[in-house]
Amino acid sequence: MSIEAIKYYDIRWNDGGWCVPITDFKGKFLGYQWKRAKQVMNYPEGIRKGDTLFGIDRFPGGSEQGLVLVESPLDVLRLYDRGFDGVATFGAEVTRTQLDLLVSFTDTVIVAMDDDIPGRTSARRIYEQLRYVVPDVKFVDYSGTKKRKDTGRRPKDIGDMTDSEIDYAVTNARYGSEAFVIGLVGNKVETKKRVYRRA
Repeated sequence: MSIEAIKYYDIRWNDGGWCVPITDFKGKFLGYQWKRAKQVMNYPEGIRKGDTLFGIDRFPGGSEQGLVLVESPLDVLRLYDRGFDGVATFGAEVTRTQLDLLVSFTDTVIVAMDDDIPGRTSARRIYEQLRYVVPDVKFVDYSGTKKRKDTGRRPKDIGDMTDSEIDYAVTNARYGSEAFVIGLVGNKVETKKRVYRRA
């Protein structure tokens, strides 16, 4: 992450971890999330992260490419450094309120949930809820990533990718039917016919 991105999103460092502000879409400060390695704590206790999206207050609007939806706020900074607009859900669970907020800002959603079972399941739920509402729902293509020598695994999210892998994944995002075929979206189908309506 660049210093420019860290300043732009008002990220702080404290006690060996990142302090990520939690704000509403107008930028009103609600609290923060502290992250160090796999440790994550939210302040104040009981804060409703599902009522907002990290980075939504920084989105200028009018982007032709749309908004990239990720799980981790720090992945939004990586996207920013590559010239993409992103917002984060603070985890794999995505709420109705977050989707309401998302579609009020863009007509093009590029889903980039983690490339693991919870992420693919979440991606499927998002697609089922937005497919009738948003003109363009796409999914990042993880097929351009390579296995890492140190772990033997391919990156599972934007934060693990190289710059060129991020560029490929976002610019080659696939529409729903293609995403199902190559496994970017889980196989579980929502039973509700239409659980979301655009206001």
